[in-house]
Parts: sequence; structure tokens; C-alpha cells
Amino acid sequence: MAEDLIPHSEVQEGATIVRNTVTPETVENNHASAPNANANFVTPVTNGTATLQTGKNYPQKVTGPTAIKAGEKLEYVISEYKINNEANLDNDKSKMRWCFYIDGVTLSGSKKHVKIKSSPNQKEDSDSNFLSIENTVKKTQAIESKAYLYAKTEIVEEGGTKKNKLTIVFSKWLDGKKIHVEAYRNKPDHNPNKDYVVTATLTAKPEILNAFWCNAKKEPIKTAGYKQDIYICLETLGMVKTTIPIDVYEDDYNLGNEKIKWENNTTQITGLRTFKKFKIPKKNNAHYKSQRGGFEGSDLELFFKLPNQTEAKGWKSNYGKFLILTTDEKITKAYFAVQKEREVLDTYTPSSTEETTSQPTPAIIHTVKVTSNASSLSAIANAYPSVTWQQIAAANNISSPYTISKDQQLTIPNTNGTTTANQNTQNEETEKEIYYEKIDKSTLGGEVHIVVESLNLHGKEALVKIFEKEKLLVEKDSPLPVLNADAEVTELKANFDDTGKAVIKVQLRKKTDEDFKKQKKKFEVEEDKDAIVDNLYIKVTCEGDDTSHEEEFLKRKGFKVELSKCFCNRDLTEEEVKKIIIDLRKSETSVYKGENKEKLFWKPNC
Repeated sequence: MAEDLIPHSEVQEGATIVRNTVTPETVENNHASAPNANANFVTPVTNGTATLQTGKNYPQKVTGPTAIKAGEKLEYVISEYKINNEANLDNDKSKMRWCFYIDGVTLSGSKKHVKIKSSPNQKEDSDSNFLSIENTVKKTQAIESKAYLYAKTEIVEEGGTKKNKLTIVFSKWLDGKKIHVEAYRNKPDHNPNKDYVVTATLTAKPEILNAFWCNAKKEPIKTAGYKQDIYICLETLGMVKTTIPIDVYEDDYNLGNEKIKWENNTTQITGLRTFKKFKIPKKNNAHYKSQRGGFEGSDLELFFKLPNQTEAKGWKSNYGKFLILTTDEKITKAYFAVQKEREVLDTYTPSSTEETTSQPTPAIIHTVKVTSNASSLSAIANAYPSVTWQQIAAANNISSPYTISKDQQLTIPNTNGTTTANQNTQNEETEKEIYYEKIDKSTLGGEVHIVVESLNLHGKEALVKIFEKEKLLVEKDSPLPVLNADAEVTELKANFDDTGKAVIKVQLRKKTDEDFKKQKKKFEVEEDKDAIVDNLYIKVTCEGDDTSHEEEFLKRKGFKVELSKCFCNRDLTEEEVKKIIIDLRKSETSVYKGENKEKLFWKPNC
């Protein structure tokens, strides 16, 4: 407050000397006036009455729209102030700032809001959904630069009163998100209940982004078997609660596409992604049999239409060309992959009350964190109120003694069609989902997953063996031993799930360190020689209901295994440690700045 008072040395005759003993007043936006003790100050007086001219002014109330649309200019005004210094009020109005924060969206580091900066011209909206970026730092940077297309803060005069006004245009990719716009002076409170925060849910113009076929794990598919659960995924903006009919057709090679009979073919849009289960009759259904055969064979080539959405942006005459629906049993793919996680933008919501009771939701996948038995199954079941541990065991073909292993993926059945643990119908919190990314090479001793895909072999056991194209670690035509669940094996087993996939985690090495050293020696070469590469392929067998299956994959190209170039089991050098810390600092833009950004430690307490 001292800057607002008059020092004793400047006091004119007739003024009253006052010691500053005023207790600081706590004001909104986390600010308080600091006391200035041990100093004498005076205030000007008029007719013997002192007028205190001290303190700062803060926003007290903001008025703005409670229904907001993407792409439109929205106006927010600070209509009332917490006044601590009326003489400086007009001047302080230009010192107010604006920010916004979004429910369910986590920013990087300690950031909780996006500062709003004025921009001269309105930008075009982003072509892609920046909220789907996996890296948190990069996503935060994208939100800061793309979440609003235009902003202007200005002091306007209305009815003789100066007002601080914000005009802003939000991106369509915030559709369905609850946005809080806050006015502040020094730093925001992040409290939506305050009068200086205006909250509203943004709505985009109706738009169909994409529509495709997928399996119960929400993975896009182009081929499916009759025994597999199939869903239609609609990616939309600005269409929540819109009821859409979906017509499915069988392509007849331009001889006249035939509409598939499908009762209850409507779905209600629930968010960015909406899933509708496509009911597949049994393969001997008379209507389906009439559409198969002849020169087309037994397969159906399906696509679908959205007939009543022609006015929506992005509408097409047909979608999902083509889903090959087959009655044949088949092992279609086998490959090596790494397991990854990503955020789920929208979780599954049943389309209607009728579907909630008659259709199961797509499977929930739970990854086991510890190796144990039925006691862990019981603990897992506790997280899913509608499911017992016995039902989980049955759904995953686990029998006594009910052993499960670390990182094993369990399908959690939904017994009553309602949302269970880790499903957020409003997406207030982010949920993670596991997926597998195909790889072409790894290192000896590396951890990889083998993924086998199939049609109409749900629940069947796949037997997997790994072979070398050229003899290196084992004798010719002998299966390569690997580690699976801490056991050295040459034959791997896994059951095909509801999506037709079987996944097995392995480590490309023998169990004992002594044997592993022997394996590594076979990769060693002289300095001027090319590195040795072991090319692997996969053989899969399975007993189906119709026939026995045996397929080989990657035999032509091979999966490359090399000796790791990492020098492990040693101390890092000082320069290596410095580089690691600086690289980490670079990922946090709020830290990596100024003249100290390349220094390792610069704070006095380091």
C-alpha cells in the first residue's frame, strides 16, 4: 500500500501524520494488500476528514453467454468490481486479464488454464482433433494455439462507464466441453462458483467427421466373421441427442444393392464417438442365405448409409465400404507388436434404454498389475460392481487354480448393460485404453507381444511357435525358445477373444543369464563387419469347428532381431546426465527459457 500514500517528507502544513497499521484486506483472485510496517505516511485531508487512497481493484462479476456455439463471436464483460481504490478504478480496468479452462482436459505440468491473448485476425479451425494428441506437452501447446480462433480484449464505453470486454471465438473441437471463462488481475482462482467466472457448454455446428465399422474394442475393421460382435462407429460434432437411422446394404456389384433387414436400426448420438451394435443373424438365416452364393461366393460386402443427415456437414452417400462378412474360419494375421496406451476421447454409451437391456456394451479390458490367483480376481471384481470374480474367470476361460499373470489382459463382462468402473459417460476424467502397434524389428532380450488375428475362431486356442529363417540360435526347423510368464518355452498358447485376437507377451531370450550370454556371442562380429541380424517368422495352428488351421506369417520378409547397441550396466557420464536433464527441461516450455535454460542447476538451493 506504501506506493499509494504520501511519505512524511512530502507532507504540507495542515496535514495529519498517520502510521500505517491497517490490516491487509483479502480480496478475490487470491490477492491481499501487503502491510508496510515501521514507516510513517500521511493521507491528504479535506476539512479535517482523511480519505484513504490505497489498494487494488479486482473483478467481482462477469456477464457472458450461457449457451455458446463454435465459430461465433462471444462477448464477456466485467460488469462489477471489488473496489479498494475508487480513484484508480478506470485505470485498473485495463489491468484485468482473461483465461479459460475446460472440464476433463488435463494440461501439462502445473498449468490449469489457458491465457487468452488478443489476435488481429480470425484463424481457420484446425483440420484435426488436437484433443486427441497423446503427448500431454504437445496437446497443451495445441490447445493454447488452436482452442480459440480469435480473441480481443478492449476497454469500451457504455452509458458513460468504461468496461473491460472480451470477444472470443472457440474451436469446433471443444464441442460438448464445459468451458469456464474467468476474469482476473494477478492470477485466476479456477473456481467456477465465483461470479467472475462464466461457465457454458460449447456446441459445434452439426458435422459428420467419420463413420466406420469396428470391433468390440473400438478398433476399425474391414473383415469380420459371423461369430464376432460388430459395431458401427459414428464420429460427429454438434449432434448430441440426435436420433439417426442407419441403413445397411450388401453390395451386388452394381446389379442393385440390397438392403439388409435390421430391426431397431436407429441410434442416438452421445458424443464425439457413438457406437451402434450391428445385429448379425445366424449364418443359416434364410434372408442372409438368399444374399450369398452364386458368383459372389458366401461372403457379404457391407456398407451403410445415414439417410436423414444430408444437411450435416461432411455427409456422404455411403460409409464403411466395404466390410467383408464371412462364414469361413480363418487365421488372417500374425505379427510382433509393442503395447501402448492412449486416452479414450469418448466412452461407450448405449443408444437407448431398449439397447441397454438387450445389447452388451463393448468389452472392458483390464490389465493385471500383479501375478496372483483367485484372490486377485476377487479384487479386480470389486472395481466392477456388476461383475463377480467367477464371471470374469468364465469370460476369460480361466479354471482352477485360477492363476493369472502380470500384464495379462482380462475381458470384463458387462452383465447388466450399464456403465461400469472406468467408464465415464460424460468424459469428465480421462480413461486409458491399451492397443498394439506393429513393429518390424527388436533386440535380443527385448520384450514384445505376438498378436494373432482370426475370423470365426472365437474362444479357440491358438498354438504359436517362432522360427528362424536362417540357422543362428537354434537348429534348422527347430522352434526358438523365448520367455513367457518367466518360463522358457518353445510353444505359446492363447485363446482368441471376442474381437478374434490372441495376444501373447514374450521376451526374446533364454531364461538363464549364462544361456543369454551364449546367445549374444553368436551376434558378435569384428569391428569392420556388418551386424548380424536374425530373421524370425511365426507359425500358428488352431483346431476350429470346421477344420484344422495352420498358417505361417512373416516368412518372406522376416522380423529382424539384432544385438542391442546400448552399453548397459555402467555409470552414466556427467555429460550424459546433463543432457538428460536439459532434454527433460525442454519438454516443459515454462521452465526452459531465459539465460539459464542451458545451465544444469542455477537456483541458490541447488
